[in-house]
Amino acid sequence: MIDDLKWWEKIYYPVYRFWKYKVACFPFDVKCFIQRGRRGWSEKDVWSVDDYLTRIIPEMLRELAKNPMGCPEGFIDTEEPYSCDKWSAKLREIADGLEQWEVITSYRFPFNAEWKALEDKRNLRWNFEPAKNGCSEMKFSDDFTKEEQDRYWVLSKHLEEVAMSEWHSAMADFQKYFGNLWD
Repeated sequence: MIDDLKWWEKIYYPVYRFWKYKVACFPFDVKCFIQRGRRGWSEKDVWSVDDYLTRIIPEMLRELAKNPMGCPEGFIDTEEPYSCDKWSAKLREIADGLEQWEVITSYRFPFNAEWKALEDKRNLRWNFEPAKNGCSEMKFSDDFTKEEQDRYWVLSKHLEEVAMSEWHSAMADFQKYFGNLWD
């Protein structure tokens, strides 16, 4: 593709993209930076609140787990009274579970080797011709056998259910221990 470009196009397009996506967006990025500093969130974060919270809450929980100054009553270690290791482990578990939302919404399961192999082979291409129902159809490449397609969808559904279960469990724990998220 890039070999088909003329010499001036090889210079023009990178400069154009740099101008359009870096220079032209710079004032808005500065505005968002200032908004985050003043109120903790920006206009850009409101575009996808779930994505924003999925990125910041697990990081905050992991930071709290590194050096907790106290822990809820049920997590106090009777053998070592000043240890909050159980609480730290629970905070990391909640953080891992909350991060499953990104896995669910992006429909990516890179932690499963079989799914990753099928995903790499899948090579999706979109047919933008409207189907009978008016929607575009998703088609697999020709070298992706029917058995592989079926296995791909079954495995994807199973992994989505596992991720959703982990996320629901983490949300229940997050709600349960919400009042204890202090340092």
